[in-house]
Amino acid sequence: MISEPPAPPENTEAPISARRAAVRRLANTTPSHKRAQTQARLLKAGRALIADKGIGATSVGDICSAAGYTRGAFYSSFTDMDHFVRRLADDQWSRVLSFVDEAIDRIALPSRPVTMPSTEAELAEATRSLASQILMTLPLSREFFLLQFEFSAYITRDPERVNKIGRASCRERV
Repeated sequence: MISEPPAPPENTEAPISARRAAVRRLANTTPSHKRAQTQARLLKAGRALIADKGIGATSVGDICSAAGYTRGAFYSSFTDMDHFVRRLADDQWSRVLSFVDEAIDRIALPSRPVTMPSTEAELAEATRSLASQILMTLPLSREFFLLQFEFSAYITRDPERVNKIGRASCRERV
C-alpha cells in the first residue's frame, strides 16, 4: 500500500509588513551615527522610565516623550516594545558583564602569582574573595536593582524571551 507523502507544514507566522521587515533588517545592521544617537537617547529614557514605573506601565509614547522623539523615530529603530526591552536588557547585561570582566582583570594581575586552592576551605575562601571583589565593582544602585528585577520578571513570564535574550548575550560574549 502506497501512502501519500506528508503535507508540508503550514506557515503559522503572519506575514509582516514592509515597514516591519525593513526595521528587522536595520536591527541586524550597524546603525548610522544619527540612528545610534537616537537609539541611545530612547534607551536612556526607557531605562529611567522602566526603573521608575516598570515595563508594563511604560508605553512607547512615554519613552518617546521623555527622549524628545516621535513614535516614528522609535519604530524606525525598534520593531516593537518587545524588541526595545530585549535591547535594553541586552545592554544592561553587557554592562554588568563588562564590570565583572574589569573586576577579574584587576584581580588577576600578571604580577600576582596565581595558585590553585588545594583544599575545599581554600577554594571556598577564594570564591568568597572573588565574589566580594566583583560585587564591589558592580554599579549597585536603585536603578540597577529595579531594572534587574523588571528584566528577570519580563523574561520569566515568557520562556521564549529567555531563549532570545540568552542567545543574544551568549553570541556577544563568544
